[in-house]
Amino acid sequence: MKIFICQIIFIFAFFCGIINAEQNKKLTDIDYFHQANEYYKTTNYQQALNAYYKIKNKNSAVYFNIGNCYFKLNQKGRALYFYRLAKSINPLNPKINENIRIIRGARQDKFLTKKNTLSAVIGNIINSYSLRLAFILFSLFLWLTCIFIVLRIFYKKRIFTILIIVNLLILFGAFIFLSFKLFEPDEAILIENNVSLKAEPLENATELAKLNDATEVKIINYLENWVEVIVAETHKGYLPKTSLFILKK
Repeated sequence: MKIFICQIIFIFAFFCGIINAEQNKKLTDIDYFHQANEYYKTTNYQQALNAYYKIKNKNSAVYFNIGNCYFKLNQKGRALYFYRLAKSINPLNPKINENIRIIRGARQDKFLTKKNTLSAVIGNIINSYSLRLAFILFSLFLWLTCIFIVLRIFYKKRIFTILIIVNLLILFGAFIFLSFKLFEPDEAILIENNVSLKAEPLENATELAKLNDATEVKIINYLENWVEVIVAETHKGYLPKTSLFILKK
């Protein structure tokens, strides 16, 4: 009798485990997204983050919301990193761009602010748009040029010749812009405060400057535990890899 009861308990526990496993499997990305949003509404930002991270196919909305969670947790560097990821997918979203502007405006490293040189202005324009948008623009004007060439051949009207020339000029500009985006160095964002910018990739090297959370840098070279960076186009040095999140193209 005891053996029979044990067998019943075992079978019951086994089927309960299967049911629970099936219920867990049924949780989709949408379920995690709604779950995370509910946690966010109740100010449970860490739990919201845990749910957002479980989403496998992350889009700009997910990255944006992760950034919002980190912003609420006063982790501005991590917030900026995920806002930048969201921007790379949806570069014209006003909310994403506004939040990036807010974090950049509140940064403590004012002495590293870029000067208004021509190269800085060009760099700001290039950095304002993602590689995806550069590909879209280039492809669009390439197709328009081909269409106008075909129309010119068939209809032989002067307007199509003008449109071809204008599109070729725009296409050339889009090609230059795309080239800049393809060959520009990786960027990174500091996720810690009081990080020493070193003259060499050594712990006891000379300290060139103190950098704070959410400072953006460009990576010149990757080393084992360090990265060689340039800050605001003027300050070169080395930072430990663990102090930053890297934005790879």
